Amino acid sequence: MQDEQYPDFEYDLAEEHFAVERSATAFFAAALAIVGGAWHLGGVVGNALNLVEGRVSVLSLVIGLVLNLVLAAVLICGAVLLLRKRWKGRILVVAGTAAALLLYALTGTLSLAGLAYVGFVGVGLVGGLLALAIVVVPAVITLLLALAPSTARWVEEPDPGPWYPVHGW
Repeated sequence: MQDEQYPDFEYDLAEEHFAVERSATAFFAAALAIVGGAWHLGGVVGNALNLVEGRVSVLSLVIGLVLNLVLAAVLICGAVLLLRKRWKGRILVVAGTAAALLLYALTGTLSLAGLAYVGFVGVGLVGGLLALAIVVVPAVITLLLALAPSTARWVEEPDPGPWYPVHGW
């Protein structure tokens, strides 16, 4: 589209609109990854408290503590790198979210079989499954947003560079 006042200047409003749409999926994926990382940091604290109280075996708590700590670090670092438009951030968010989903599936399966301690004492089977669903849904959304082609295009597009003000303004 050309401007009548300035015939040599062309601009495309549609391209600017799509740039905003591409960045939205990446921003939401990063925000949900930060929330997931905070959730796993809470899991670190919960496992540490259970370790101090001695409720269950030390080995299972140490494994849970390490897994939650690694997942929190991967998700938060991935979110920060994704916001900085680094492709490694997208990979970390996808890997961390996929690992978290595997951990949730393993925990849910072992708790249904009666072989694992989930940490939701007194809520029963329905409450435990509801709590698991509350964690799984944002993780699936995070994974889908991080894998979206618009997120990949946004990460791969070059930065416009620094903006320098016009001299004299």
